[in-house]
Amino acid sequence: MNLPQLHYAGGPEGSGFTAVTPGVGGELLREAEPLLRYEPPLRAPSAGFPEALSLSVLSDGSRLLSRAVHTGAGFDFESGYGYGDGSGAGADFHAHAVHLPEPAGAGPARPLPVTAWGSAQWEERTPAGGPPPPLERIPAPGRHDRAALAAFVAARGPWLAGFFADVRRAVEEPDAPRLLLVEEDSAAVARWVMLACGVLPHERGQWLTFTTYARRPLLAPQRLVGVLPGDEPAEPGPWRVYGAAAGAGAPGECGDLWARTASAVWLAARPELFAQVRRLPAEPYAPGPLASL
Repeated sequence: MNLPQLHYAGGPEGSGFTAVTPGVGGELLREAEPLLRYEPPLRAPSAGFPEALSLSVLSDGSRLLSRAVHTGAGFDFESGYGYGDGSGAGADFHAHAVHLPEPAGAGPARPLPVTAWGSAQWEERTPAGGPPPPLERIPAPGRHDRAALAAFVAARGPWLAGFFADVRRAVEEPDAPRLLLVEEDSAAVARWVMLACGVLPHERGQWLTFTTYARRPLLAPQRLVGVLPGDEPAEPGPWRVYGAAAGAGAPGECGDLWARTASAVWLAARPELFAQVRRLPAEPYAPGPLASL
């Protein structure tokens, strides 16, 4: 594969691209720019500044995988330094992106984009030495903490079936509600996304768009959007809200048998069954093969 890299940074004097793999056209840069901007939270976050790992589908069907982080030594919450029009101007941040030119599902099966969470290959500064060369593959996965994931699944178990049912609708129905994931820590949002992408048929997991953090969630174009507590919409609308910090009550009954089965698989700590069922000759969401493994 030939995956161009883009580096975009913001500071007191504005924001813009700082290094780009040769050959990337202006149209791609214009479309990518608003997806790479980072707006810090309004309040000092208890878990540190959130990390925005995102996957977006571009107008030509290609995808942009990016990671944006706050890079300033401090932040003046009283003055609101870094705020204004949401452009990211004034905020100290760095975004590192990888362009995936092929549409999701093209070519052989590849790692899910969300596996790049925690990768050591993401840069937090513009690299020295001139324009970056293209990558052969998406950034390698970070460390997988099985115990932390198991604890996450157990704590959110009652809501998993409903979440998986909504995820299924999000990838199959263009007008389905978006999912807002309200968590104090963007790592927890990444785990929600990992669960979602992991249960889906592989191609659908490749193009399920997400961001682990958005200061203004209703302006984010992705289907799964990470939100800090207090930034979620106060009024109901065309979205569903999940997360430990969402203040959700007891979940209702989920009528989606596939979603209930997928939830049971995760709660049994058997996620490898999803890979096995993808190799069976069955409909994408048939619960029988998954339940029989």
